[in-house]
Amino acid sequence: MRKIVRSTLFAVCVAAAATPALAEGLTVKVSYADLDLTVDGDVAKLNGRLEQALEQACRADAAPNLSSSHAVEGCVADGMAKGAKVIADHRSRALAEVAD
Repeated sequence: MRKIVRSTLFAVCVAAAATPALAEGLTVKVSYADLDLTVDGDVAKLNGRLEQALEQACRADAAPNLSSSHAVEGCVADGMAKGAKVIADHRSRALAEVAD
């Protein structure tokens, strides 16, 4: 099976509406240049990378407000939901290219 990577990064923007204690427009970029999105295990690795990047970004954004653990959890959850859509889109394209 050939490995096709259209893009090595994707960005996930986390809207402040879900987590008003955090700054607007938080964006994380996650690389998957070494992953094959046609493989379930690689998709799981990408999800793990996204969660880790979101946790770091959301905590850093909430640092001035140390009592905002609930806001950080909401920020991560919102980012993971948005990221799932982006990952699914990238995976669909990779699977379509392999099928051709």
